[in-house]
Amino acid sequence: MNDISSPPYPSMDVLSPTLYRYMVEFREWWGEHCIQLIELTDPDAFDHEDPDALASESYWENVSVMGKARALLYLRRMREGWDAILRDHEDAWDSDTSIQRQIGLLHMGRNFLNVVFLTPEEYEAMEVRAGRSESDMRAFDDVSSVLPDDFSIIDIVGEDFDPDVETEECDDEAE
Repeated sequence: MNDISSPPYPSMDVLSPTLYRYMVEFREWWGEHCIQLIELTDPDAFDHEDPDALASESYWENVSVMGKARALLYLRRMREGWDAILRDHEDAWDSDTSIQRQIGLLHMGRNFLNVVFLTPEEYEAMEVRAGRSESDMRAFDDVSSVLPDDFSIIDIVGEDFDPDVETEECDDEAE
């Protein structure tokens, strides 16, 4: 486990040009870790298709403040997620659970890299195509802002919860 590197972790007061360099560093880390993960598992076990190429630094200068804030927060969350995997699987880095968590994090990283340079209009169009309206996303943001960082729906409903199976409704009047 000595040769495992971590993704960048920008500070909250990072300047725009430095944030761009962090994204370039994250993109390089992503590629290197995919190679390491392929060595630990079957290459067909996960979709390791390269993300879209990063836009130029001059293009980054024209990304909205919200886009840059989203990039900053996402890079920080990726690092925090990576650190959690490292802590939880320090002694069993190549275990199935560790590999699955690493794969999940790499998928999220690729998705981030594919959308980070979208204009607000392109991002909104992508969300609409995915079936999420702007009001849905605002509602999600409002709810997620009050949840603890380690919140998991699994903690509430249990791992064997199936949303397609109907459950009995509570009868408040029976009490």
